[in-house]
Amino acid sequence: MKKLFPALCFLTALILPLAGTLAQRQRPRRVTQKSELKRIDLDVLDELIRDVKEGWESLDITTRQLMYMYHPDHITVDSEIVKSWVKQRLRGPDHSANLKELISQRRQMIGALLANATPKPEAGYLDRTVAKYSRYSHTLAQWEFQCKSKQLRSRGTVDYDVDGSVLHSLIDLPTPWASAVPGSVGEGFLKFFCQQNPLTQSNKTTSQTMSSGNDFATDVGSLIGRAIQTVAPTYPQTARTARITGRVIVRLTVDESGQVISADAIEGPLELRGAATDAARRWRFRPTVVDGKSRKVTGSILFNFTL
Repeated sequence: MKKLFPALCFLTALILPLAGTLAQRQRPRRVTQKSELKRIDLDVLDELIRDVKEGWESLDITTRQLMYMYHPDHITVDSEIVKSWVKQRLRGPDHSANLKELISQRRQMIGALLANATPKPEAGYLDRTVAKYSRYSHTLAQWEFQCKSKQLRSRGTVDYDVDGSVLHSLIDLPTPWASAVPGSVGEGFLKFFCQQNPLTQSNKTTSQTMSSGNDFATDVGSLIGRAIQTVAPTYPQTARTARITGRVIVRLTVDESGQVISADAIEGPLELRGAATDAARRWRFRPTVVDGKSRKVTGSILFNFTL
């Protein structure tokens, strides 16, 4: 019940801004642009409820456009670097306007990347890519924090549509460390992940296990380059029939010998996660050696399902 109470509070805070919309929806009226916006708001609410069921929790940090969430299972501590995925969604009441603003931002960002791409993409690629953002759902961002020096960096982002398919992906970027701007979202992230629960407890546990010589897992980021045996996932027939595609990120824990001891799909279309997890469990990796000793590690691999 104690774990359920914060989730209920989180949902209450998200639902209240939509209360007026939901009440008005009970009155029959002909379909207009405003009623379409109400439908979008309900879709957003469904996604937020799903987030809570999957274990995502509010960071209590918002901007005019975005809300941010974290997952306790996706926070890792590697030496003095804290790593976490942060999920960001458009805020519900102004969803339509915020979506237009996000699409404009993505057009500029992707356009700038394509301008420097080699070889050049085919004509119309930018327009086709941006058009898919009408079905935008959320973004998963990689963040790393150096708590002692109070620096942080974003290693990349993955944008998803409402079906869980990837719209655009940039991950494991060689981003330089930077100090957080006072009053910024980044400063809020830094304070939360370095000072507040559950990270405070994680740091205490990390210190205890490292000093006592227990099997503390070191996070190594992407595990793909360490693989010595890979297994391609079997495309689920139901997903193939429904033409479901997309990328699935699987979080792994690998023991001292390179065997996978746990696998958890953290993002991607729900219909493809099982196949990705089953394949990931059969991967094998080179043992990771630190100070002359093999170490347990955590990291992620990515599967791209295409038809």
